[in-house]
Amino acid sequence: MLLLLAGVCAMAAQAVRHSIDLGDEGFLAHSAQRVLNGELPHRDFYSLQGPLSSMFAAAWSAVAGLGFLKLRVLGVLLHAAMVLLAYRITRRIAGGAWALAAALIVVLAGPAYMHFAPLAVWQAMALSLASIALAMRSVRRRDSGLAFLSGLVAALAMLVRHDLGTYSAAAIVLLAALLLLVPATRLAPGPRLKLGAWLIGAASVSLPALAFFAYAGALPAMYDQLVLFPLTRYGDTSAIPMPSLNQAGPNGSLLAVVVFRLTPLLAVVSLAAVAIRWRRKGFGESEAVGLFLAAWALLFHAQVLVRSDLAHLVLTMPPVAVLLAWLPGYAVRAIGAEGVRQQLWRKAANMVGACSMAVLALVCWHLFVPRAQHGATSIDASCAGTLETRASAINGVLGSIAEHSEPGDALLALPYHPAYYVLADRRNPTRWGYHWPGDRTDAELKELIAQAQSNPPRLVVIFDRDSTATFLGPVVQWVETHYTAIDAHADPVIYRQRNEASLR
Repeated sequence: MLLLLAGVCAMAAQAVRHSIDLGDEGFLAHSAQRVLNGELPHRDFYSLQGPLSSMFAAAWSAVAGLGFLKLRVLGVLLHAAMVLLAYRITRRIAGGAWALAAALIVVLAGPAYMHFAPLAVWQAMALSLASIALAMRSVRRRDSGLAFLSGLVAALAMLVRHDLGTYSAAAIVLLAALLLLVPATRLAPGPRLKLGAWLIGAASVSLPALAFFAYAGALPAMYDQLVLFPLTRYGDTSAIPMPSLNQAGPNGSLLAVVVFRLTPLLAVVSLAAVAIRWRRKGFGESEAVGLFLAAWALLFHAQVLVRSDLAHLVLTMPPVAVLLAWLPGYAVRAIGAEGVRQQLWRKAANMVGACSMAVLALVCWHLFVPRAQHGATSIDASCAGTLETRASAINGVLGSIAEHSEPGDALLALPYHPAYYVLADRRNPTRWGYHWPGDRTDAELKELIAQAQSNPPRLVVIFDRDSTATFLGPVVQWVETHYTAIDAHADPVIYRQRNEASLR
């Protein structure tokens, strides 16, 4: 355990103070800022993450203070929890050395990749691992209390990040169903996951949450943002195809092609091993666990099927590490050799497993461990606390905002730079903290303009003005009708109200 925590600390020392993500990380901080100001996710501001992700970040900020480095401390704690939970899950189904190896993979492939920003995916990942750990611990004990807690935590995960939480919950329900197939006798009751207690635990969180959001008038917006948008628009605007060997660049390398398909490969091998042992020995707890692990890994792999980039690939690594740690020992049992042949099979399986773990660790080190930045300097904002190679450009924007507006004034930052609302201590007068090409409908653009007209921002900051105008044309046109560019040739272009003098 101490070794694993030391690994987390080493990663934090290297990455936690470097870089800043003006987009996703900025949106999390901006969402926390809005919740602290009394706004409710989805109803009062647009978000594709579950509502609890913003609320958890706001609760942390209420205690620690709102700031990027302060939020990253939460990210370090989430990383430590993920690593320890991965170890405990693997330890229940494999030896200590394999559990350590799986947890080390999670050390390398975790929030450090995003400089420990506690994004909704990492909050949900930690909760999902906790739910699975509780569910697996309850199996042998047939413990309703642990099953109840597992369901409760699973519901929290779904309210933080609905897709990730749903994948984990589906895997747990599948495990409960598979365990019903394990034979039981009066003297040797079979292992069971108390699904009824699990469902009660999930309902104890989800039903009050739904009642609260319904009472607050947020459910229609939640349905639109968390269900309709992913099903109808996300694939058209944000899809990235799986890497193939005939494409140019790093994604056309053999490494990328294999790594993005590693999960299905391991799942097929695992299913084959389960089928072999099932035929020889019948269906038992080991087979149920093997099918559960393969399903868990495949469900998490769904995250890269639409958007095949490293930011989504890293999310698939925890179940892959657990599955890979379980596979060598089970493969030996599946073969069923005896005596000398069994020893040879065990040595061969352990060697292949160890080499696979080592290769996966090297791949994770290469892909997911952030490199040290050179020439990074501090950002001139008390809530930042990070070093950034682009600090001079960021500080220039912050300086212009400070020169032409006051703290608490309304500001509009386009298209995907919500960090500036927090860094500059300015207020967003619209429901939208970010804009992605194709995401906004014509009706939403009209609503955005109407909100900006009813509460005119003191300044408007538009990055990549010409590119932004291609998908936010009516908004840019409205801005340039009512605002004057301080420097039309700069990037970003900063606009101030034409009647600014009369407003002061």
